[in-house]
Amino acid sequence: MTSVQVPDIMQRARRMARRLLAGSGSAAVTAYRIDPSAPAAFVAHALRADGRILVAVCPPKGTPLAIAPDDVAVDIRLDVTLDAAEPGVRITAATAHLLGSLTWVAGEDRALALASSRSSACHCVIVGEDPLERVREIASGPGGRLGVITCERVMLHCVSGVSSHAIEEILDIDSADAAAAPSASWSPQEIMDAHEAVSAVGQLGLRAVCEAVREGQMPGWICSSRPAVGVCPTLWDRTLCVDVDAHGVTLMSITGEEVTTLVVSFPQALAGAGEVGPALERLASHALPQRLTRP
Repeated sequence: MTSVQVPDIMQRARRMARRLLAGSGSAAVTAYRIDPSAPAAFVAHALRADGRILVAVCPPKGTPLAIAPDDVAVDIRLDVTLDAAEPGVRITAATAHLLGSLTWVAGEDRALALASSRSSACHCVIVGEDPLERVREIASGPGGRLGVITCERVMLHCVSGVSSHAIEEILDIDSADAAAAPSASWSPQEIMDAHEAVSAVGQLGLRAVCEAVREGQMPGWICSSRPAVGVCPTLWDRTLCVDVDAHGVTLMSITGEEVTTLVVSFPQALAGAGEVGPALERLASHALPQRLTRP
């Protein structure tokens, strides 16, 4: 068996938490102190360099987020969900949850708050377009409100399990990845292209990569394995792309007996989404011949 470097699972989890807070996925806010029974409101969100989260929404009249006054902190829950871009099937790649306080910014102070928030923290590799622009657009629209959320910790549910992270630890990802991670953002089209590039490797190649990770012959790790109870038979013998970023690909291998989710780590961080296909092709070309020659 070939020895490979053990990936830093916690580092990847914090990177995922950072992506979710920085604008990836869909975010919803619940003002549970004002009305615990009120449904959550979907918001646009972005992350400031100081760890605070900007949100913007046009709340309907009479709802908790509409009646909360400006400049008064309100206890809230923020939930962010990131779904896979795999067509035809819904797969939740990760969710983030936090309890914090939301303070609405008065109308005359919104421009200053937005201007002071522009920083590299608002640009996440997987988000693509600057999420701050979405926040600005909604906050400046009819009935729009701009808020600032402060919190201490975030709970992350992802393929690697459940973990809790301090906001400071998530912000430190920038310095930890400075030597390896690219600074350029991937556009939404590039994200879709990256997912398509994974699929283009082919089921045979993806299956070989998954087997290599299972056998410890390729960087990565198994996240979970469970019986394929309730899985549609049309998905049997398929390998689906759950997530992809500059550091690796999360794959879901499905058979008639079990569903295995695993992470394939790239040898080094990619400079752009266009490198996903070639990088994964190289891994597959290394793993596939060894498996084709087996009896």
